Amino acid sequence: MIWLAKSGSETPLQLEVGDDMLEWLKDQIDSYAIEQIDLYGDTVLDRKDQSQILKSLNFVFSQWSESLRKKYTTSTVLPRNPDVRECILKDLISKELRKHPYFQNLMELEAFLELSLELGFTVYAVGN
Repeated sequence: MIWLAKSGSETPLQLEVGDDMLEWLKDQIDSYAIEQIDLYGDTVLDRKDQSQILKSLNFVFSQWSESLRKKYTTSTVLPRNPDVRECILKDLISKELRKHPYFQNLMELEAFLELSLELGFTVYAVGN
């Protein structure tokens, strides 16, 4: 599936969104904006839809980070110094997130939506 950010007849932004990642994302979040996207049809995402998807992505990242933080604080011996401890935790969380098969794609989707919203574009999700 290709997502196109358009302004009038111009298409300055384009992103390929994998079907498997989109299905995974639909399982992660309860959002009409995500649910309405048809893998085999075309969907128009207005600013409200884009904003809702972006908020949902931020929620997914937040939940991941929080669950990893709990995992590492309970299963790893960390320094007592709070600054050093936080630095190590952030590094461990970041490394673990990057291992997820969709992490890079989700980061690209997040950047695409942020830029589209900032520039006032409409997004067209073009199905297969």
